[in-house]
Amino acid sequence: MAEQTARSLCRLCNSRCRLLVHTSDGHLVKIEEDRTDPRVDHIFPPTRACVRLPAAKEFVEHPDRVRFPLKRKGERGENRWETISWAQATDEIAAKLGELVSKYGPETLATTSGTGRTILWVWKRFMNLLGSPNTAGQGTI
Repeated sequence: MAEQTARSLCRLCNSRCRLLVHTSDGHLVKIEEDRTDPRVDHIFPPTRACVRLPAAKEFVEHPDRVRFPLKRKGERGENRWETISWAQATDEIAAKLGELVSKYGPETLATTSGTGRTILWVWKRFMNLLGSPNTAGQGTI
């Protein structure tokens, strides 16, 4: 299959640098700075100086990257895991959250986030639906 190029944004910091992502057969070939970004000379740090850019291919294509849910098999620390389905993983997580809320109340859980590297509103909405006000981030600190 021929190499394809798509425009994208990096979400690893607040700059949201524009990128050109080159793929072939569903695999990342390379990522480069999109020089059509009008902010290209005003972003700090400039994309071309960012250490994340050259590491992106290794991050995305690393053979040990977890790409599916794993469940501990055996005791903690044995490093034994089994692959489970997404449906099983979400069902088990939902059941565990339900147990915690039933036993200790919704305020037993809390979330925090960094400087915009995550979608904070998703966590706030999740915690609101759970019934917990315990969310914090850079804005609340």
